[in-house]
Amino acid sequence: MLLVHIGARKDGMIAAAEHQAGIKRVLIQPDAALAQALRLSMPPNAEVLEIGLAAQDGRAELLQMNFSALNSFHEPTAALKSLFPGLKVLRTQSVAVLSPETLLSRIGAAGQIIDLVLDAPGSEMLVLKAWKTAQALGHVRNLTLRCGSDVFFAGAATRTEIDDFLAREGFTKGPEDLRDPDWPVTQWQADPALRALKASLSEARAAMEAKAKVLTDTETRAKAAEDRVKAVEATLSEARATMEAKAKALTDTETRAKAAEDRAKAVEAALSEARAAMEAKAKALTDTETRAKAAEDRVKAVEAALSEARATTEAKAKALSETETRVKAAEDRVKAVEATLSEARATIEAKAKALTDIETRAKAAEEKATAATANVARANKVVAQHADDAKRYSLDLMQARQDLGIALRVQTRVQEDLKELQARYEVVQGIRAEQEELLRQLTPRLRLAAQQLHVLTQDREREAVAPQSDALRLSSEMSRKSDLSHKAKKKKAKKKT
Repeated sequence: MLLVHIGARKDGMIAAAEHQAGIKRVLIQPDAALAQALRLSMPPNAEVLEIGLAAQDGRAELLQMNFSALNSFHEPTAALKSLFPGLKVLRTQSVAVLSPETLLSRIGAAGQIIDLVLDAPGSEMLVLKAWKTAQALGHVRNLTLRCGSDVFFAGAATRTEIDDFLAREGFTKGPEDLRDPDWPVTQWQADPALRALKASLSEARAAMEAKAKVLTDTETRAKAAEDRVKAVEATLSEARATMEAKAKALTDTETRAKAAEDRAKAVEAALSEARAAMEAKAKALTDTETRAKAAEDRVKAVEAALSEARATTEAKAKALSETETRVKAAEDRVKAVEATLSEARATIEAKAKALTDIETRAKAAEEKATAATANVARANKVVAQHADDAKRYSLDLMQARQDLGIALRVQTRVQEDLKELQARYEVVQGIRAEQEELLRQLTPRLRLAAQQLHVLTQDREREAVAPQSDALRLSSEMSRKSDLSHKAKKKKAKKKT
């Protein structure tokens, strides 16, 4: 046995089966504060679920009033505000809601006999229909319903609508608690006989609907068969009419065929005469075709010669263009080589000038070194001549030694400059050798470029004086102008080489 109390509160109504031993109680309260109060005072074998009931699983907005017994998922109407002038919505809370199917599965009560207490202001009809949809309303044995005497919430069903729904679902109305006439509490008991009668009626209706459907299908098939028979009859009538028309047409055709045979015989006679005349004309036509074929062959030969001449002309013109391109490229290469040679010569002249300057400075340095050596020799000679007067001329000797030290330092510096100049001279010699090697490498290339230019010039002259066919006479003026242009370019090329 299972008792499900929807909208349970600590100070709310108590189910009639509360004192039955061994009954399991499931108390459903979406308000967190009210659910906590239930947990603190709940009887044995009770379970508190902090959820709401709806047609589908999800979340819904719970309106919490200053009278907790009127908490609802629906807005209060003017009738409720008139009944409770001080009624206010304190807050709105989003709470989880479950469908009856999910709820019964969660508490393991699917298929069990249930005593249901329903205290859900504004949601009574919605919850009852959800239980019916989950096929759980048929397992409810006793139903305790607290419902307003008027429509106190938006979208709520009237009390009469709820009573009619429960009566249709096989419940019998029991005693009412009218201590609060605005919110009466009604006891409903399931009537097994009424439910059995309802089930039989449902089965009878289903059987009648099935038979009606079969009858409708039969009538539809019969109508379709009648339509097909009518269509066949119409087709048969059309076929008969068509056959009669064809028989009449066949008779007319036979008559026309007989007349045609007579005309055919006359035509055959005329055809024989025409054939004889045609054969004579065909023979003449054959002779004419033979002559025409010979003329066509001659025309084709002339056209082939003309095409060959045109091809030769185009080939020579293309070769001439290519030759001019090669000559132009060779002239460009010669110009580039000449420019490179000019740059190389300028570089060599600059480096030769620098080398001459270096040699001049080296020669001057050698002369300075020679003079310094002569000075040293003269200083040594003076020292030898005045060796006997060393004591007497000690000051002069010290001065001479200082002069000698200076001369030696000058000689050392001159020798270092000479070594540096020799190293520079070797570098210059290396550069001169590289330039001479570059000239040796450029000389064969220049000769080869000159030879190629000479060969190209000869090819152009040979092409310019080649014999022309009769088919090219139309372009003689163009060839003459091209020859003049080529000769001018050849003279210019010879001047450059």
